[in-house]
Amino acid sequence: MIDQHGNPIFGTAITPLTPLTLPVANTSASTSLANLVSSIGSTSQPEEEDSGSNTLALLLGALGNRAQATTTDFTVTGSSGKDGWASQIKQLSKKYGLDPHAVLAVASVEGLSGGVGDAGTSFGPLQLHVGGALPKGKGKAWAESPVGIKYAMQRIASVAKGLKGEAAIRAIVTKFERPANPAAEIQKALSRYGKVR
Repeated sequence: MIDQHGNPIFGTAITPLTPLTLPVANTSASTSLANLVSSIGSTSQPEEEDSGSNTLALLLGALGNRAQATTTDFTVTGSSGKDGWASQIKQLSKKYGLDPHAVLAVASVEGLSGGVGDAGTSFGPLQLHVGGALPKGKGKAWAESPVGIKYAMQRIASVAKGLKGEAAIRAIVTKFERPANPAAEIQKALSRYGKVR
């Protein structure tokens, strides 16, 4: 049998494929592409391990979990915004033996909101200060980057590793941050302990 265009028909009707349509996720469930990339980057393995296959597995899993997210809802935050910073701080706290609630509480008093402190000389969620914890030649972009945050977390681990609660907050504030009024910052951070996400 031959169809109207002269093509042979072999007795079975061929049904055209239906185009794949992904449902649109509601705005509260959608996640930006930048956040997805940030969440994958923040789960890095120790540098001496080969994490290539782990990263691929994380990427595939993350994409599967977010298949309904739309590409039109696209807010660029990721590791350069508060949500990405908090996620990275939590991951690195585990890696370096720090109390994540303490680090986040202090960061919320410092620069987690994205502000620049000390008359334009302290940057990032942990307010790395020019002439202080900020390495020479580095600036705002570096202090806010995953590399800069990792650097700050390593420095915090040198003074607060293994400490919890108030003891951790005190060590971070007095031995790393060193604000003008440490007592006030400690009290403010204590009031936020366990409340920063």
